[in-house]
Amino acid sequence: MSVVLLAVVLAADPAPAGSWIGPDVVASPDGKMVYARGKDGVEALDAATGKVLWASKAANRLAGASGTAVVAWVADEKMPNAFRVVALDSATGQA
Repeated sequence: MSVVLLAVVLAADPAPAGSWIGPDVVASPDGKMVYARGKDGVEALDAATGKVLWASKAANRLAGASGTAVVAWVADEKMPNAFRVVALDSATGQA
């Protein structure tokens, strides 16, 4: 889903706070940000404008979001069928 289309969909019908919207898309608990799987990792988008606020290459799949953290995961390249869980700062995207 493109960033522009996602912003239009959310503007028309905002997701409940902290809810899972679809594959690899999660709304922040306050409904102001949307976290999505981007081309190179996880991105935070302004729910009103669709503007990318930050991007992180520390993980590439979303698990959920709280007020202060975005929980994501990434496949472990050294071990098949294994993954690492990563907590990203919801304001900055830093792991």
